[in-house]
Amino acid sequence: MNTSKGQQLDDDTTTMILIGLLFGPALLAAGIGVVAAQVPEVASWLTQRNVLVAPADNPLLVIPGTAGAGLDLMRIIPIAAAILLALIWAVWLSKSKMNSEEGTRNK
Repeated sequence: MNTSKGQQLDDDTTTMILIGLLFGPALLAAGIGVVAAQVPEVASWLTQRNVLVAPADNPLLVIPGTAGAGLDLMRIIPIAAAILLALIWAVWLSKSKMNSEEGTRNK
């Protein structure tokens, strides 16, 4: 991938970008789940702010330790879309990098 100055990103930078895109959303969701499980007030606060669905609303994905609170379809879809977009971008980035490396080898 080229930067605006025409310099290529090194392998370490590209790897860190890919790791951040792939594992960032998962770590964020896991962090919310762990904090909510450890502190019941956090789960209550997240439910009041409509980040989590109350147990009475029958969430599709129940987060352990939150007394039945979790995610419904309307909250799962954006998370799944973000993960899917990150994967698509990561594949595109790796393929474009491979193509640019093949082009420089053939010259």
